[in-house]
Amino acid sequence: MLFRRVSRLILPLLAACGTVEAQESVLWSSDANAVNQTSAGSPMDGGFKFEIGVFKGSFVPTSGNTASWAANWAPAARTPYLTATKRFADTVVANSNATPFTVGKTAYIWGFRGSPASGEWILFRASSWTWPDANGFM
Repeated sequence: MLFRRVSRLILPLLAACGTVEAQESVLWSSDANAVNQTSAGSPMDGGFKFEIGVFKGSFVPTSGNTASWAANWAPAARTPYLTATKRFADTVVANSNATPFTVGKTAYIWGFRGSPASGEWILFRASSWTWPDANGFM
C-alpha cells in the first residue's frame, strides 16, 4: 500500500476488478463492518470517498512522486464511505477501453477525505487488479 498522511487507516481486502452480473460491470468494495480508522485513530466517517481508477500514461505512483499523483490520476467511479455498514461499495461499467482505461492497465483504489490532491488519503492496489476490456473481462 502507498500512504500519504495516513498512518492507521485500516482497510479490508477488496473485491476490486472482479466480474459480476452483467459482463460490463465490475464490483469494487471493501468488507462490511471492518475496523476502518483515520490516521488519528478515530473511526472513519462519511467524509471519506473512494475512487477506482488508473494513472495516466506510464506514470507509476511511488513515495517519491506523491506531489504528482493527483495530476496523473484518472478516476472511473467514486463512491462514499458508508458509516452504517462501515464500508464502500460500487459498480463501474467498462463501456470502452479509451485511454487511459486500456485493457490490462493497473487499477487502484484511492480513498480520501478532502480531495485527492490534499487532505488525508490512502492509495492501494493488488497485483491482480487490472482494467478489464469493454466486455468486463480481464
